[in-house]
Amino acid sequence: MLLFVGLGNPTPDSENNRHNIGFKLIDALNQKFGLSKQKPKFKGLLTTGNIEDKKVAGSSAGHNGIESIDKFIGKDYSRVRIGIGRPKTKADVSDHVLKDFDEDEMIQLEKITKNIIDSMAILIDKKLDLFASTVNNK
Repeated sequence: MLLFVGLGNPTPDSENNRHNIGFKLIDALNQKFGLSKQKPKFKGLLTTGNIEDKKVAGSSAGHNGIESIDKFIGKDYSRVRIGIGRPKTKADVSDHVLKDFDEDEMIQLEKITKNIIDSMAILIDKKLDLFASTVNNK
């Protein structure tokens, strides 16, 4: 079984924050592969289904980031990081992360999300270098 986790803030006012890019990717994954409706579980949302011929579970909104995941399952997992840019000025990074994507960024987000979803078979096969280069070169 595979587990895909998208981190973010579960409040409605943070829906389009840069910090919630993980949630957005999981939503796109659910839509593309017709996974089950998200249900509350484990202090987050869980969905199940199949991608290719592999069984998966979906997003979790209750963790406080990677440290929490490491604490509960250890560090032996593959991680895909999605960049959200940096502040244009020397502003506090946390302010940048918690702001909504602007219109140009939303276009880029849609493009990178599509690239990731289209390359999911490579990720499932755990070919991480090929996955990264495929997604970044499209």
